[in-house]
Amino acid sequence: MATSPRTTIQSFLGPKAESLLRFHSPKIARERLHLPGPDFIDRVWVGSDRNIRVLTSWQRIYEHGRLQKGFNC
Repeated sequence: MATSPRTTIQSFLGPKAESLLRFHSPKIARERLHLPGPDFIDRVWVGSDRNIRVLTSWQRIYEHGRLQKGFNC
């Protein structure tokens, strides 16, 4: 008989399994999350008092290497 993934996870978590698997945190609303995308800096940081050089540097960082993969969502 095959065990379900939930049973396997519960066995790894031990006595705290029930509280960990039923955890719910309403502290951060879904609407307040900023998901990555090619316009991330424009959407999130342009309205701040950050220097344009800082924003340009952040944009370059987000467009480089592994961070760039997050933009292709």
